[in-house]
Amino acid sequence: YSTMVPFIVTQQPQPLWKIALDCVAILMVYDFFYYLTHRFVFHGNGYFRKIHGLHHQARHPTYIDAFYVHPLETFIGIGLFMGSAALLGIFMGPFHIATLAFCVLVFQNLNVINHCHIRMDHFPGRLLSWISVKHANHHKDMQQGNYSTITLLYDKLFRTFV
Repeated sequence: YSTMVPFIVTQQPQPLWKIALDCVAILMVYDFFYYLTHRFVFHGNGYFRKIHGLHHQARHPTYIDAFYVHPLETFIGIGLFMGSAALLGIFMGPFHIATLAFCVLVFQNLNVINHCHIRMDHFPGRLLSWISVKHANHHKDMQQGNYSTITLLYDKLFRTFV
């Protein structure tokens, strides 16, 4: 990955709209790959299901349960995030370093918020609260849907939304 950084990261000035658009692209591509991995690898049959089962021991997750993940699962999730950024960086041109920093911030915080059962009544809090409730449904057992981690878009598209 470090050999690719000069090709996918820039410090050249970029307009804020491009930084925002690039961040959305990275997070949505990551969410797509995470959805597929979560659904078919972590909830499939075999070794990775057992690894992911550690995280699912939390039936009513709290913020700390966002971090209660097997190290291999953490490695895969971070690898998917970095791979998504690298892949898009190659095809879309280099990303401003602020784009990647903001994406990491959003990526980490949304994964925690998904496990918080927070209740906020105004935008964007209402949306984050709704996603948190839907993710809690996912934790009820290993057969539940809602596999996406950033949004629930792919669950809606692939009809795994619960």
